[in-house]
Amino acid sequence: MTNTTPLSFRTVRRISEYRLKYSSELNYQRAYFELLHEDTEVYVTFDAEIGGAIPFSVYHGKDRRWYFSPKLKLGIVNKLGRELLPLFELVRAGLTVDWDGYNMTGSLNVDAQKANDEIEAIIERAEMEELFND
Repeated sequence: MTNTTPLSFRTVRRISEYRLKYSSELNYQRAYFELLHEDTEVYVTFDAEIGGAIPFSVYHGKDRRWYFSPKLKLGIVNKLGRELLPLFELVRAGLTVDWDGYNMTGSLNVDAQKANDEIEAIIERAEMEELFND
């Protein structure tokens, strides 16, 4: 069943919502936009697991994550989240979750895959712009 409730973006209020560096680690934890397949909100957070473990729901494509540099400024992250919202909507609309005999797995139709690829490209461009504008 397709979720018809409009998708929203949860505004990030503090950098600590997506930027974490454990004292025992050299690098920040990975930051990402996340869309849970049954949710109506895209939010930003960080990977709390050292070593980057991935939940089954993400591994099997049921839930979606788009990673970005945790060094991006707060304003840029919020701007990206708002600008990417129509593409997040296309991904959600084209996401099908089915039982494959072993797991609930998600697959994207052609339009959703194009939107997913475009999201990744836009994030990459934003990271590069930030890198060279700093």
